[in-house]
Amino acid sequence: MKFANFSIDRPVTTLMMMITLVMIGSIAAPLLPVDLYPNMEIPSVSVSVSWPGGTPEQVENQVTNRVEASLATVPNVTSISSSSNNGRSQTTLQFDYGADLEQAMSNVRDKMDRTRRQLPSDADAPVISRVDLNSTPIMSLAVYGDSDLITLRDIADNVVSPAIQRAEGVASVTVSGGRTRQVQVILDQNKLLQYGISLSAVSSAIGADNTSSDVGNVKKGDNVIPLHFSGDFKSTAEIQKVQ
Repeated sequence: MKFANFSIDRPVTTLMMMITLVMIGSIAAPLLPVDLYPNMEIPSVSVSVSWPGGTPEQVENQVTNRVEASLATVPNVTSISSSSNNGRSQTTLQFDYGADLEQAMSNVRDKMDRTRRQLPSDADAPVISRVDLNSTPIMSLAVYGDSDLITLRDIADNVVSPAIQRAEGVASVTVSGGRTRQVQVILDQNKLLQYGISLSAVSSAIGADNTSSDVGNVKKGDNVIPLHFSGDFKSTAEIQKVQ
C-alpha cells in the first residue's frame, strides 16, 4: 500500500518515473539480441561404430548392446539413446548440465578402448565425437530438373556443393537425396550356409580387393618415382572374380 499511497500523494513524480521506464524500455528493446537458432550448450557425446555387412539385428546384438552396457557406467550420464541400422551403430550420451565435456569424452574413450575387444573383429574402430546442436543447417537447397536422379545428384555433388563451399562463412555442406550408381551383389544363401561363409566375410573380401594405395618409391638416377597400386574395380566382371 505504500507504493499506492506514494502514487496518490505524488502523481507528477510517479508519472515521470513511468515515462522514464517506458523510454528505457523503448531504447533497450531493439538492442536485445535475437537469434532464430540461439546457441545451446547441451553436453552430449556420440559413439558411432561401422560394421560392414551387419544386419540391424546383428548390429544391435553384437555392437549396440555391448556399447550401451559399457557406457552406462560413465559418470554424470543422464540418458543414453541408440539406433542400429545396416552396418552401423549409433549411441548418444547426454550428460548433466555443467559437466566437463572434455573429461566426459576422455571417460568415454577409456570405456570404448576396453569394449573394442568385445566387438566383431571386422568392425571399424569406434568414432567418438561431441554433439553440436549449433551445427544445424541454416539453409536447405533443392536441385530439380528434367534429368534423371543420378545426373541431378552428380550435379549437386560436383557443381552446386563446391560453389557453396567457396562462399565466405560456410563451414560445411552436406548433400543428400537423389541416386548414386550402385552395384548390388546378390548372394546364394544356400551356398553361404554350405561353405560356412558369413555376409560380413564376403563384404570384407570385396572391400579388400577394391582398394588403392601407395606402395613406395623407385629411384631412377636422380629422380624418385612414386609407385601407386590401383586396385579399384573397373567393371562388375572383376567383382565376380573375388575369392
